[in-house]
Amino acid sequence: MRNFYYYSISWSVATVLANGIEVKLQRNALSVIEAPTGHEEDNENDYENMLWNGSDKVDLSKLETTALWRYLRHFNLVGADPNPSKEQLIDAVQRHFMSQQLDELQVIPGFIQAAKRLKTLCN
Repeated sequence: MRNFYYYSISWSVATVLANGIEVKLQRNALSVIEAPTGHEEDNENDYENMLWNGSDKVDLSKLETTALWRYLRHFNLVGADPNPSKEQLIDAVQRHFMSQQLDELQVIPGFIQAAKRLKTLCN
């Protein structure tokens, strides 16, 4: 029987910078759920056995109202209510954000490419 150690990736917030570049900010990128024992087999396909906790929630209440509006406009989610409360904005963004299906094997290379583009623009 093989022992596995698992990691969880907790994404935080998708942000569009003033220059139009979209970046994803993350907190606690990797956290060990079960510490390795040292007796694990090295297997390149271990990613198939990773556990992802879909119940992790992002605290969108920390975002400013303007950021919530930008998110809604970016994804064309603006509703019929022309003057929603911040709580309603948070609810709409939270529902959309959590409904997004991510391919973890494509997210990391995409993040690296975005970081390289950002570095090139800033230099």
